[in-house]
Amino acid sequence: MSTRDKPLAATLAVVRKDLLQLRRDPAALFFAIGWPLIVAIAFGLLFGGGGQVTAPRVLLVDQDGSAQSRAFAKNVEGIDALDVERAASLDVATDAVRRGRRVAAIVLPPGWGASGGGGFSPDAMAVELRVDPSRKAEIAMLEGLLTGAAMQSLMSGGGESQSATLAQARKEVASLPPASRDAYVAFFDALEQLPDTDAGTGTGQGDSAIAPLKLATTPVQAARQGPTNSHAVTFPQGMFWALLGCLMTFATSLATERSAGTWLRLRAAPVAPWRLLAGKGLACALAMLVALNLLAVVGALGFGLRVDWLLLQLAFLAGTACFTALMMLLALMGRSVAAANGVAWAVLMPLAMVGGAMIPLFVMPGWMQQVALASPVRWFIVAVEGATWRGFGIAEMLPACAVLVGIAAALLVLVRLRARTALA
Repeated sequence: MSTRDKPLAATLAVVRKDLLQLRRDPAALFFAIGWPLIVAIAFGLLFGGGGQVTAPRVLLVDQDGSAQSRAFAKNVEGIDALDVERAASLDVATDAVRRGRRVAAIVLPPGWGASGGGGFSPDAMAVELRVDPSRKAEIAMLEGLLTGAAMQSLMSGGGESQSATLAQARKEVASLPPASRDAYVAFFDALEQLPDTDAGTGTGQGDSAIAPLKLATTPVQAARQGPTNSHAVTFPQGMFWALLGCLMTFATSLATERSAGTWLRLRAAPVAPWRLLAGKGLACALAMLVALNLLAVVGALGFGLRVDWLLLQLAFLAGTACFTALMMLLALMGRSVAAANGVAWAVLMPLAMVGGAMIPLFVMPGWMQQVALASPVRWFIVAVEGATWRGFGIAEMLPACAVLVGIAAALLVLVRLRARTALA
């Protein structure tokens, strides 16, 4: 082989060596080929959902019980873009919204049908929307859909003929000033020219002078609680990423120590291996608590975050216990830094994705929302929101914290089993 050919041979030898190393390292091979494939499939299922996005979940309370309210309620339940359920009572519906289990409660108050059952009558009562104030985009969508349902009720007449409904509407506006009355009359004339109109999905109420529905929006929150701005909603997500940063730092540090021989020197000391691992876990937990409280202080002082500090510390302790145990398990899964990083990201990215730290739960398919119940990320965010703007009491905080502590206990059992071989 000529001197000119030697650099090419050397390059090919390096290529061959790297490929052999990849083949002999199952973890590296998986994260080079298998994991990208899984992510591609998972994201396809997540955003596909059979070609549909999960509809916003709302509750409907008909306190009126009139023919008009029943017709309107039926039209609302027929909207494909909404997931509508009847609530047993107004209190039940309000509590579900306050807890974040529903986007809004649609309330038809007593006397709604008799007052006009819509917005054309000057004395018409408004449909009340009790909403989760953090779901602004969905609320705007809901208002447009309800306006469309009101128009459909108008055309169907709540069981009466369309012409009778319009005749009644003409009588109700007869006492208005001429300018407003003429606008209504022109609008009614146009409606009569439409054969069997189908109200679609409106985008808003438009000009209030001819709006077919009055809406009164009421944010649902505990006393003295609620998101005053977007930071109140985003800080819980930011706190999770603080946990993640600490977790990744300490999970990979063990792999670094093992690769550099530091772990062997530590093992030479008269200290049990599990004590060394516990020391790393304690250091990680302290770092997490400092980072979380720093974020909470910044949020409270600089961005108006309302905090119940006692309940927030409970959420922090439960979350720290869970993610520290997860760090210890992930640290034992890879012998090299690359493998440890790969394992950690492969576990944490799906948990964050389905847990609400990356993608809002309401845009996911229904089955994925059920999967989210298994993610500790979801329970941590719920606990932090409960101690800030959702206004949870201790009884409401305990379930989320108990789940986090339970996951931590299960992970520690796995840590003990894995440590027997990984630290040998």
